[in-house]
Amino acid sequence: MNYNDGSYNISYCHRNTYYALQISKNGVRYLYTLIMNIIKGQIGGMYGKYRTSGHYDGIMYTLYTDMLKEITQISDDIGTSLLAIQNGLKLRAFDRYSVENPTILAEDATFITFHHIENNGTDDISCNQYNYSTDYIYKDYLLPQEIGIITKGKGDSVQERMKSATIRFEKSCIEDKWKLK
Repeated sequence: MNYNDGSYNISYCHRNTYYALQISKNGVRYLYTLIMNIIKGQIGGMYGKYRTSGHYDGIMYTLYTDMLKEITQISDDIGTSLLAIQNGLKLRAFDRYSVENPTILAEDATFITFHHIENNGTDDISCNQYNYSTDYIYKDYLLPQEIGIITKGKGDSVQERMKSATIRFEKSCIEDKWKLK
């Protein structure tokens, strides 16, 4: 096992099978977090009623795909690649903020629109500091911002735009996987 330039290199041969793993330091963090979440059967940091099966699946999917990006080599008795999972919903794995009693701006049979609460200090989703997600409690459901459509508010400054930002959810997206426990 070697650690060089932010990457772990593990390789050995056992019973004529070559085992190797080259993974970055961040990849090890993702792997460790995945393992701990699997052992606990829940996402660390999401407590009590704020746990939903949809959040678990989405955060685990995000951690897994992020970990895959950090692996440059893998080999074992099964093969030389890990399972690629397609079409999962990516939920930000860290820094989630749940809003109880969000301000409903409009509601009809198809959509519900809330005042969007932005906790990133920016409304630029391409910015590195944009990693905080807001979940909205609606009836017995915890709706993650990733399934909603955010409309930025008007104004020249972030503060002005945040005051009038909205998020709209299709009611057809409100499924049992988002049900509060």
